[in-house]
Amino acid sequence: TKADRNSFSTAITTLNEGIAATKITQEALQRQEELLNNVSTRLQDAQVSQMNSDTVTQLQKDISADLINFNEIAQNTKFNEQNLLNKNETDENMYITTNNASFSIDLPNTAQITDGLVTAFRQTDFSSNDSIQQFDAFVQQSAQQISNANKELNAVEKNIETVARDTIQEQLDKTQSREITNSVDFGKEAVDFTKNN
Repeated sequence: TKADRNSFSTAITTLNEGIAATKITQEALQRQEELLNNVSTRLQDAQVSQMNSDTVTQLQKDISADLINFNEIAQNTKFNEQNLLNKNETDENMYITTNNASFSIDLPNTAQITDGLVTAFRQTDFSSNDSIQQFDAFVQQSAQQISNANKELNAVEKNIETVARDTIQEQLDKTQSREITNSVDFGKEAVDFTKNN
């Protein structure tokens, strides 16, 4: 029926949008994680090398550039006008709802992570290995948060894809059953039934 087709169309559109949003978010999180891993590598290298004021200044510039890029990703990762990584305090979830399934995706607030990273960066004494090590530990912890969120999104994406496949299969089954019903010659079947009984 037309209502079934409309319902199917809406469900598939919603599921496709959910898949797109999770893919966009995963790609952004992957880029953010790579930036944090670069910062961590720089910090670890700084701990084992002799740094003069020029190398400290360059290290700070490089880390600052990575943190700016990290924040830009958080600010600019959007789908359907919804910012996916810079959430307000009241709603850090994305909801995907169809007739068949409902998903709530807990999105990381990477803008908030950026604030913590910037604060830790400003408090780091780059002439002290202990201070650099503490900042590196915070960077690694933040990278792990990003990685965990990415893994969770990947699992949700797979669930959405499964529901989409099931929804499509259900619609195909309905269509095939209608075709079989429509192809039956009920007059002939009634005559054959009467002859045989």
